[in-house]
Amino acid sequence: MKKMFFILPIIFCASVCYANQTLPKHLICETSLSEHDPNVKESYDVKIDEYQNGIVLTVDGEGWVLIKYTEEDGTVYYYNEKPWYNFRINDPQMSASQYNLGIPTNEPFARYTSCREVE
Repeated sequence: MKKMFFILPIIFCASVCYANQTLPKHLICETSLSEHDPNVKESYDVKIDEYQNGIVLTVDGEGWVLIKYTEEDGTVYYYNEKPWYNFRINDPQMSASQYNLGIPTNEPFARYTSCREVE
C-alpha cells in the first residue's frame, strides 16, 4: 500500500507534464526560394527542445537558444537576435500555419516559413 502512495504522485505528475506539453518536437518548415539570398532553401528540418524560459531550436543540425515572449493578445513567440530567429505559435496575423519560423536572410524583409509537425 505504501508503494501505491509513492507511485501515484509520480504517475499524476508525469501525466500532467505530458498533457501540458504544447510545443512540437519536430517540424518541417517550407518557403519559396529567394531572389536576394541564394542561401535560402525550400525546406528546413527543425527540432525543438524546451529549455528554462525558452527553447533550443535546431535548424538543419545547428542549434540556438530562443527566449519565450507572450504578446498582449496571448500570442506566444520565441526569439533570438543573433542570428535572427523568430518562432511563432498560433499567430493570428500568420493564419497559413499553426507554426511559423522567421529565418535569417540577406533579404530586405523578414522571411517567415510555414511549418508542419512531423513524427
